[in-house]
Formats: sequence, structure tokens, C-alpha cells
Amino acid sequence: MSYVDAGIGKDLSAPLVAGIASFQNLVMRGWPGTYVLTFSLSGGEGLGFKVKPYELEVELRRCSPGEELDRTVAKERHHSSWTACAACPPNKYGLWNDSRRSLDNVTNASSYMELMDVMWNSTEQQMAECRPCPRNAECPGGAIVVPEPGLAVLSLVVNAMLVLFTAVTNFADGFDDDGDVDKLAAAATAAAAPTAGAKAAGGDSLGARNVDAAKERKAKVELGDVVKVVVLHLQYVVIVTRLNVDYPSIITRCQAVFSTITGAENYIVYNPTCLWPNRDSAGQAEVQLLAGILTPCAVVALSLAVWTISMALSRIEPHLNRPIEKADQKLGLWDQLTVVFMAAVFILFPSWAHTAFSTFACYRIDDGSGAFPDAQRATWLYGYWVRDMQAKCYDGRHLSFYVPIGVASVCIFCLAPPLTSFFIVRGMGERRLKEDHVRKVYGFLYKRYKERFIWWETVLQLETLALVAVEVLGRALVALLLLATFLVIAAVNISCSPLLSRLLVVMEFLSLVTLGLTITLSLFFTVGESLDPVIEGTLAGLIIVMNAGVILFYLSVLARRFWPALTDLLSPSAVVKE
Repeated sequence: MSYVDAGIGKDLSAPLVAGIASFQNLVMRGWPGTYVLTFSLSGGEGLGFKVKPYELEVELRRCSPGEELDRTVAKERHHSSWTACAACPPNKYGLWNDSRRSLDNVTNASSYMELMDVMWNSTEQQMAECRPCPRNAECPGGAIVVPEPGLAVLSLVVNAMLVLFTAVTNFADGFDDDGDVDKLAAAATAAAAPTAGAKAAGGDSLGARNVDAAKERKAKVELGDVVKVVVLHLQYVVIVTRLNVDYPSIITRCQAVFSTITGAENYIVYNPTCLWPNRDSAGQAEVQLLAGILTPCAVVALSLAVWTISMALSRIEPHLNRPIEKADQKLGLWDQLTVVFMAAVFILFPSWAHTAFSTFACYRIDDGSGAFPDAQRATWLYGYWVRDMQAKCYDGRHLSFYVPIGVASVCIFCLAPPLTSFFIVRGMGERRLKEDHVRKVYGFLYKRYKERFIWWETVLQLETLALVAVEVLGRALVALLLLATFLVIAAVNISCSPLLSRLLVVMEFLSLVTLGLTITLSLFFTVGESLDPVIEGTLAGLIIVMNAGVILFYLSVLARRFWPALTDLLSPSAVVKE
């Protein structure tokens, strides 16, 4: 059943020196279970004494993740049970879950040998080998697979691209109209004044109709508005799919992609602690927290730097980038960078909030109750920090180092953005907010809202803050709390109706309804018993189809703006004949 391998050209004997015999580099080959090693002394008879053989009980455990089943000797000796576990070498990895039956659970040795012979050629046995390291990854050995360092840079670049795209759409909206909206509204108002009391036969006055037309034009859905709705929906999807729910892998992969796009903290695509694998749990927690704070800051810096370089290139090549060229004609560098900075804060705000709130996320393990309260050791009153379960919350280094960082992060990254946007909008007054220059620079904060709700961007950020706080801090019944928060947000937004465009209201409502249904379907994955694979796949498919359908609807609204130009471009009359 088992085989003790001493190595090539070696036997299982060792000299006795000062009453001690040492055996080195022995490999125990066998199936999992309990074995007995027998040690006997030879040569003692000539000295006139005997030593009773010594029996040592040895347990062969199953292979751990990151190990493969070494079957070299088993193949050479044609004995299927003479196997051993070997760690995966560099440039390979193994995630095999060793589920072989223990020898202790089998009473019939012959049936067990038959079972091993069957497993030898089974699918599970084929999985018991280390696999080559996948592309765009590094495998130092064992079960560790980490992205290449370049993927961390790629993640920063993707976040910066989204920030710049959002800023470009804001400039495109502001400079395409170039003040025509306000001019049209003013002209319509002036035309309505002398004819306010006059009515055309069977209809409203021409001035009233002009005012209505101006309002309808002013309430059009702009490119930047749709981009903000799409980004906001993706941010909320990331929050929902980070729940402590056993999602199928396809949803986890989608969440990883959305996290990469929106800049959310994501350990599937890139985990900064992999750069320091030898650090203990306290050191890895420190790396995680600081990376969660500083990585979005790096995205902001990269976005501002790229925009500055692009503006310089647009001056050298005036027709290189039309939105930047038009912005450069009427706005200075600092005004343009202000727009880029506001777009970056809007996109990265949930990521900063998640990291800041995670400083105070604690989990209680033992509460001193149950059948064996004396055996419970992890009974700290305030729980243990989720980033390092060895650290007591509000004690020691957590209290002296991490709590001050958390307080400062909440003030700077969670409270400062909504308060700043509120004071910017309220401090300027309605007259200044209608000025062409102010709309081009700060219109990102208020131009899609009604005049009495120009400060609603602050409410939007506070709503996002509430969702992140529930997701991070709401340890018990977090899914239900998140669902209740979404319902409250939907009720507030629909009741106040702060958006100018009815289409934007519909888009926002569809987003909230879809997210609420996503949470509801996610609750099926929290049942005690595992779901049937068909049901699990169906639920995952529904979640993906619903959210994909909403995003496709948003993209169709986005494409509608470019459809007339594309039609003109593809029309036969647009073809230049020689």
C-alpha cells in the first residue's frame, strides 16, 4: 500500500551514533491515510542485547492546492498507490482539490486497490497535474498566479482613458452648442414678452411655443449625460457584485472587468500584495490600504498629465483633436484641468470611499456563547479588522496608525467632494451659473439638473457614499440593507425628479430597478443548500442579460447622437465622384 523512497542508490538503513540514527530526504509514497513505520536495530545480537522494534504512526495527508500528484515511481513500479505530493515548480501552477478517499475509510484493501486503479485514469486524476502558467501572468510556483506587472499599469491606463473620455464628452457638449441653448432661450423669452397675452386662433402664442421649444432643446440628452449614467450604473453593479455571495465565476469575471474600468479596488485583475509575497498579514494589509488610496491618486495625476500633453500637441497640430482644439481656444489650461479633475473625482469617488470605509470594517468572530465558550479565543469586543484578521479593531497599531488614516481619508475623499461641489454651485449664484464660461468649466456639476436642483450632484455623491458604506460596513444582512438603500434612493430620485430630461429620468429609473432585481436574484445564492447547476446558470444568465440590456439601451441613446452624421456619411450623395 505504501513505499518509503530513500532515493536512487540509497537504502533505508542509517548508522547509530551516540544512540541517534538520522534519516534524511525520505519520501513516503502512498494514498492518504494512517500508516505505521517500524524501526528495528540490527547488529545488537553480537553485543548480547536486543532492542524491541519501534513503531511510529504516520499520517499521509491529501495534497494541498499548489501541489501535484507525483506518479513517477507508481508508473515505473506499476503500483498505483505509490504516489506522493510535489509542489508545482516555477512557471507552473496547480489548483487541484485533492478529494481522494482516505485509506482509513476503506475496510476492504482489495476494493481500495481497485478504486485507486479506477481513479488512476479518471478525469480528476488528470487534473492532479501542474499546469503551464497562463499568458500575461507570472507563476512563482505552488498555487500562486499573479498578473504581470504590466497589467497594473494597464489598469491605470484604462481608468485614465475613461476619465479623459468623460472630460472630452463634457467639452464636446459644451462647445458644440457654444452657448446656443442660452441664446435660444433668451430669444424665445424676448419674443414671448410682447405677445404674452396674444393667442393665435385655436392655439398658443408664437412666443409661448418658442419658449417651449427652447426648453425642449435645453433638456436634450447630451453625450456627457449618457456617459455619466453608464459609469454610475457600472459603479453600482460593482458594489452589488462585491456582496458576500457565492456568485458563479462568470459574474465574478464580469465584476473584475467593471472594476478595472471604473477604478474600483479589484484583487482578481491585480493585487498589490503580490509584489511583496513575503510580508505577513499586517504588512499585506498595509500595502492593500495604501494602494487603495494612492492608486486613484495616480490615475488623477496620469489623466492631468496626458491632457496637458494633448493640449500641447493640439497647439502644434491644430486639427489633431477637435474638442481639445475648441476648448483651447476659449479656456485656459487650468480651466481645462479643472474639468478633467472633476471627471476623475466622479469616476474614482466610489473607490476612494470603499478604501476609506474599509479602515473601520471589523468582524466579530467569537461571542462567548455556544456549547464550548471556554474554548473560544477570538472574543475581542470590537472584532477584528477585515484586512488583517490578526489585528484587533481599535487597539494597538490599528488604533494608532490605521484609524487616523481612515479618518483623514473619509474627510478628504468622502466628504470633501460632495461639499465642494455644493459650495461651488451655491456660491456662484444663478446668474453666474448661466454665464458661458462658467457653464463650460463647471457645467459638469449642474447643467443636467433643473434650476431648483442645481446642487443635486452633491445628493448623487451622498447616495453613492451610502451604498458603499452599507456594502463595506453592513456585515449582517448586507444584501437586504443594500436592497433597502436602493429602494430609498429610487423613491427620493423619482419624487424630486431633479433631471431636466425625461429620458434621463427613465434611464436612471431603469438602472435602479435593474440593480434591485440583481440583488433580489443574488439572494438565491445565499440559501443554505447548494443550488442545482441549471438553476445557478439560469440565475447568473438573468443577472447578466438584465444589466447588459440596460447598458445596450444606454449605448443606443449614445449612438443616436451620431446616427444622422453616419447616415450622411454613408449616403450615395456623400460619395465623391471622379
